[in-house]
Amino acid sequence: SLSAGKIVGCIMLEYYIYKYYFNAEHGFEGNRDKAHAHTFQLVLYIGMKNSKEPHLFNEMDRSVREYLQHYEGEYLNDMEEFRGRGTSIEDIGEVFYDDLTEWIENKGGRLYQLEISENPLCVYIVSNRIMLHTRSDRESRQGIENILKRKKKLLSMMKGKGGD
Repeated sequence: SLSAGKIVGCIMLEYYIYKYYFNAEHGFEGNRDKAHAHTFQLVLYIGMKNSKEPHLFNEMDRSVREYLQHYEGEYLNDMEEFRGRGTSIEDIGEVFYDDLTEWIENKGGRLYQLEISENPLCVYIVSNRIMLHTRSDRESRQGIENILKRKKKLLSMMKGKGGD
């Protein structure tokens, strides 16, 4: 968990990191003969809507576990929420992000970011903001501005050398 004091002129982003695992199967193109199982890891970055309210860790944890229980041991391709969209890690992450954003908001929280992986080498991230490793929104904005300045400089250099 992150804890922060008052910093004048900054809006602090405080959140908790929750980690979960669930087992499920999926297959490409819905071919059950090629189904394979994973132990998926799900990492959620959750803050409270009202930072003055106490964070109800156990209640939030119980709610997320209840949500994930629906998928435990299932063949994801057969589930209604994946029909017509697929069950790649990206598809699963986007479905979970949409569902859990609403689910967590109803519990008084705010889902900042979701990470899902089916192995340690491939992590898919869905977020409503760029989560740079900073302690404030101002520092995040500064980080984004620096990235954009470098990109603009590189594009300018490429144009000067005959690039597009």
